Amino acid sequence: MLALAFWVVFWLALSALVLSKNGSFRRFMKKVSVAFLIVTLLFLGSALFKYYDAAHQGVVTAETARVHAGPDASYTEIFILHSGAEFKITGQEKGWCKLTVVSGEEERQSGWVEESQIARIL
Repeated sequence: MLALAFWVVFWLALSALVLSKNGSFRRFMKKVSVAFLIVTLLFLGSALFKYYDAAHQGVVTAETARVHAGPDASYTEIFILHSGAEFKITGQEKGWCKLTVVSGEEERQSGWVEESQIARIL
C-alpha cells in the first residue's frame, strides 16, 4: 500500500514538473520526483520479497508426515512432522517437496515429503 501511495505522489510531482514554467520550482520538483521514485522502488522491492518468501511456506495437513532423505518413499526416513508443523519449501520434484524446518537455536533439518501431506501457505 505504501508503494502505491508513493507511486501516486511520484506521478503528481512529475505532473507538476511538466506543467510548471518556474525554473527553481522545476528543479525542486525534479528532485522530489526522483526521491519518490526511489522510495517507491524500495517499498515495491520489499513487498515483492515478502510475497516471494510467503509463497514458499508450508504446513503439514496430514496427521503425520514422514520426511525422507530423497524424493521417494524408498529413501531413508529422517524424521516425522506432525499436523500443523510449519516449514519452508526449498524444492519440488515428482509429487514431492523438499522442505527445511527450523527448530530451536537455528537448528535446521531438511528432507523430502509427499506433496499430498502438506499445503502451501499464502
